Amino acid sequence: MACRRPTPPSPSLAPAPVPPLEDDDLLEEILLRLPPQPSSLLRASLVSKRWRGLVKLRRFLRLFRARHGSLPLLAVFPGEVDMSHPFFTPSLDPPDRVPTARFPMPLAPLAFPLVLDCRHSHALVLNRRVSQLLVWDPVTVDKHPVDLPPAFKGRQVMLHNGSVLCAGAAAAEGRLHGSCNSSPFKVVLLASGRTHERSFSVCVYSSQTGAWGDVISAEFQPAAMEPLYTASELYMYVPSTLVGSSIYWLLRGNGDTIVEFDMDSRTLAVIEMPPDLYDHGISSSFMTMPAQDGGLGLILVNDFYAKLWKRGADCNGVAIWVPGITIQLDKLLSLNAEHNRGLLSLLGFAEDSNAFVVGASRIGIFVVYLNPLRFKKIYERRDLCIFHPFESFCVAGI
Repeated sequence: MACRRPTPPSPSLAPAPVPPLEDDDLLEEILLRLPPQPSSLLRASLVSKRWRGLVKLRRFLRLFRARHGSLPLLAVFPGEVDMSHPFFTPSLDPPDRVPTARFPMPLAPLAFPLVLDCRHSHALVLNRRVSQLLVWDPVTVDKHPVDLPPAFKGRQVMLHNGSVLCAGAAAAEGRLHGSCNSSPFKVVLLASGRTHERSFSVCVYSSQTGAWGDVISAEFQPAAMEPLYTASELYMYVPSTLVGSSIYWLLRGNGDTIVEFDMDSRTLAVIEMPPDLYDHGISSSFMTMPAQDGGLGLILVNDFYAKLWKRGADCNGVAIWVPGITIQLDKLLSLNAEHNRGLLSLLGFAEDSNAFVVGASRIGIFVVYLNPLRFKKIYERRDLCIFHPFESFCVAGI
């Protein structure tokens, strides 16, 4: 009996391939690659009910946040709250611009609030009326009151500064922080005794344990260089810088000093300023920053230029400050240097966006992005203060 060969199925009977945008898994992969600006998912949600349903899923939003490591600079918060100006100043253009009323001040004016730090989608605010900290997520509106550690209370203790960071930041350098909203956090405070200002103490709070750790203290020799001036109140709470597992604070006023706290080794160290720093004039303003290719950096603004340094090592392995680029701000910002000489001040630095805030009361406040070099004006006129750039993921209108 002869064997009959099976007849191949007719092409018309084969299952039709699923169109790419009808495949939920493939569509999700496409939408996850949208830019992190607030309007991106809003625009996608307007395509169809199916797209809107997908981008509203908590699982999708969690993946979207986690995918984007470089968060957009949504706004700046002033360190000192001034009721004559909005607390929240948006830095993006429409349609990504977040309304001023979206992030109201989390404390009443009578609390005399002071913003100490913004990082990893959280803000650290000091309630000076009751000596209590508030860790605030402006996007999720989560608020976590934190009492000061007992050792940091009392008139004999000077609270220099504080920092907030994602709980996993020190453990994993290079970690993407897009999904840090409502995640565990740490608070790190720096203080000293009022009668012995070269003895620094640090204490770390963990939201996972709900408690402060042991106080870590170290004493350092007075700086060899005598202070050339006393810093104004404007620079008393300069934003900290996080590089790897280390937090850096720039202390101004009684001899300029950089204090480093390594969260891995739990040690304190003092770093000297660049030897030529004061050659640029005592009216210059400067802050620590992450260097563009890693490590600790420093930025100075004087007249109408910005100067950068990076902490490196010489041929013998000795730590030194290496001069970097100089930026002519008058040309970049199209300012008349002859009529506005000596007015610009450095007011803040955004770590994720690699940008600094600079300005003067008569010519406005600007955000200057270093890579690529560009700027945006966020204030026409206002009194100067320290600004804390707020970088986070935020979905508009969903």
